Amino acid sequence: MNAHAGVRSPSRKSSLKPFWDYIYQGFWIACLMAVGDLFAQLYSGAKDIKSIKWMRTVKYASIGMGFIGPTIKYWLNIIRPWLANQQQNYAFASLKGIVNVQLYLAPTLNLGVVFLSNLSKSDRAEDMGQGMREKYISVMKSYYKFWPAIHMFSKFLIKRNSRIFFHNIMAIWWFTYLSLLLDECSEGCKHSSET
Repeated sequence: MNAHAGVRSPSRKSSLKPFWDYIYQGFWIACLMAVGDLFAQLYSGAKDIKSIKWMRTVKYASIGMGFIGPTIKYWLNIIRPWLANQQQNYAFASLKGIVNVQLYLAPTLNLGVVFLSNLSKSDRAEDMGQGMREKYISVMKSYYKFWPAIHMFSKFLIKRNSRIFFHNIMAIWWFTYLSLLLDECSEGCKHSSET
């Protein structure tokens, strides 16, 4: 008799599930970023569908699909089990999760977005480095004015089943602002510290 007779081999479907989770997260973030960029273009003067810069929208959607979505999914796969093992009480575990996001995930994500959005705009490395530095500082100032309060508010005051909807609305607002900020910073950082 075979020693492994009772053990089932993993099916192809179960082995691809983590991959599809990353694809789904990337697709969702790509949609949110595309909607945010479309709102930003409408705010900055696009009158009709012909005046929308579709390549700009595709650029932000691809950043969401290829970078932000998979990075957030990977982060959640690391942080959720760790917080579940460390959990003393709900408030402390929630606060610890928020602090970890603000200290570790936010700077990485925002640096990646600034770098990827700036990649196609400059010809010289010096110009690209200076532009990235200005944009990154501006984005991080705005981020720390906005997201920590949103995380605290949603974690402690919004019902659990309404949080995803609330976070998606706030993400669209953030991606709208980020699109405006990154595209205007290429012309001189007009909105550098507004939130």
